[in-house]
Amino acid sequence: MISRWWSKLSVWQTLPAFKIGATIAVALAAAFFLLTYSVANAKARSQALSALGPAEAAPAQPAEGADAKADQPRPVEVIDASRRVFENLVRSQYSIAGVAIGTLVVSSFAVGAIWLNVGLGAVTLGLCCALALGLVKLVDVSFGTHWFRTAAPIFIGLAALTASFVAVLRLLHMVLSAGNPVTGIARNVLTEAVRMRVWLIFILFLIFGLAALPLTLEDDQPLRYRVQSFLQFATGGAFWVIALLVVVFSVATVAFEQRSKVIWQTATKPVAAWQYVLGKWLGLAALSFALLSVTASGIFLFTEYLRRQPAIGEKAAFTVEGAAEELITEDRFLLETRVLTARETKLPDLPQINPEGLEGEIRQRVEAEFQRVKTFGTTPEEERDLRLKLETDVRRGLLKSVLDSYRVIGPGEAREFVFSGLQKARDGDHPLILEYSFEAGSSMPDQTHGVTVFFPNTRAVKADRVPLKQTLTLQLLPDAIDGNGDLRVQFANLDMRNQQTDGLPLVIPSENGLRLSYSTSSFTANFFRLMFVLWIKLLFLAMVGVVCATFLSFSVALLVAMTVFWAAESARFLLKAVENFETQSIEGKTLWFNVAIANVGNIVGRIFSTYADLKPTTRLVEGQILAWGSLVNGVFVLTLWTLVLFGVGVLIFRRRELATYSGH
Repeated sequence: MISRWWSKLSVWQTLPAFKIGATIAVALAAAFFLLTYSVANAKARSQALSALGPAEAAPAQPAEGADAKADQPRPVEVIDASRRVFENLVRSQYSIAGVAIGTLVVSSFAVGAIWLNVGLGAVTLGLCCALALGLVKLVDVSFGTHWFRTAAPIFIGLAALTASFVAVLRLLHMVLSAGNPVTGIARNVLTEAVRMRVWLIFILFLIFGLAALPLTLEDDQPLRYRVQSFLQFATGGAFWVIALLVVVFSVATVAFEQRSKVIWQTATKPVAAWQYVLGKWLGLAALSFALLSVTASGIFLFTEYLRRQPAIGEKAAFTVEGAAEELITEDRFLLETRVLTARETKLPDLPQINPEGLEGEIRQRVEAEFQRVKTFGTTPEEERDLRLKLETDVRRGLLKSVLDSYRVIGPGEAREFVFSGLQKARDGDHPLILEYSFEAGSSMPDQTHGVTVFFPNTRAVKADRVPLKQTLTLQLLPDAIDGNGDLRVQFANLDMRNQQTDGLPLVIPSENGLRLSYSTSSFTANFFRLMFVLWIKLLFLAMVGVVCATFLSFSVALLVAMTVFWAAESARFLLKAVENFETQSIEGKTLWFNVAIANVGNIVGRIFSTYADLKPTTRLVEGQILAWGSLVNGVFVLTLWTLVLFGVGVLIFRRRELATYSGH
């Protein structure tokens, strides 16, 4: 009976009329859900905005810790800036963009499953999960345990991710169904990835890990920490699992075909070398797209789910607990302004340097150093090269010393730093975040130092004893920026409350020790830009594995490909390590072995610096924007490297003696 009904249902789901009707039903259900949610959301947003009161009575919100003088009224423009910021935060809380995109993703997968003839399997999987959840809930109620809360995310996540992955694979098989060698080889790569058990283990591990990850989040933690933890482990962990799968499989799919002589069947057909390499890479690109698109959808949907959970101090999402007068809790404020956003970071302007004085100082130092190091019998050409080298070194060292001295504030002194080009931030409705850190003396963790911060445009002052070697933040309103688009901030090395100084120079440790950030885009747009970057990285790694396997055995090719992967991911760390690597002994002797290591590390780091500077996971977790300029530059460089590797792989593969290699 069951098999007969199953056969009939299987036939029905292939009928065009059924597909059209099911698609219309899914579209109507999605539209009804969005309409209902939008109406309820608009009502809640109106109520939240009405709580702000009329514009003329809006309370001023000074910078965090930057209290204005009590006897001076806050100017009207400050009140307007404060109101704009809070209104924008309220609107962002009740934005339906995330829900709309989530609905679109779910309905797209549902429509895809319908037209790919896997809708019956998806529905069956959903019913099985619902039945399992019902049984778990029954056990939970009967025995008073918490199994339901533990098992529910795993069941739902496994069902959704598995069904989505199967649907995407079926769709990619249809896309690659064209009758040409490139798509045929790519289609075989997808089939091989699913058929071989070891790759299936990778995929199942990824899906199960992503589904079970929410169980590691503690409900008593601040909501912003839960969101950041989930984004960090879900995005970073998923990328590393997929990247390892792509690297290993890209090497195996080529090397194993040569070792088992399967490639003879391909090589004897009219398949050019470039078609074979491109087909393998295209299949890996499709596989990585399937895995990344499914995991990215799951990460985005669960992030939006977390966003709508109560934060610390809330009785419900976006609703302050009790009769508190705050319009928004600190946890929610930090989540919306520092995590689920896309912030642009600005560094202070460089100090003004007198060009004539700088050039004169450079000439004097170059001449003095030249007279010290020149040797007898030096030719004019050698003298010219030596002067050029000395000028480069002296200029770099002098500029560094000027910048280092600019970040030092003597006892009792004050230093003003200017952030320019902030007209867009002044006209915006987002708070500014000023981050700074200081060192003084030994900078022990338990030490504090008296510091006064002054903002000339708003006349706001913050005087306090601050911990050393810790990043401190101040929340500022857009009114802190003057009419020219400049934010001026002054740091004084004294505590103005008692007019005392600690007697030690105050040092901003690095160029990133003082920075300003503000939101310029949405979390949603930034999220999908960063997922695209992860996919471009996977495409590059896939080409590395394919090229290595064209002329190396599996073990050697895998070692080389994994080394490239490690070098690319740790390029920025290598460059920082080289800066602190000792190339001279205490006696001043050159350590040539260390010099060679430093040169190799420097070369490797610079080759992959663009790859490492993209930092998609870090940007996503910290709410940093990936600007279009950086995106285009990174994609261009990685695409160029991929094309170069493709050319090398084709050239090598064309010259291979496959029969000789495959023999004993």
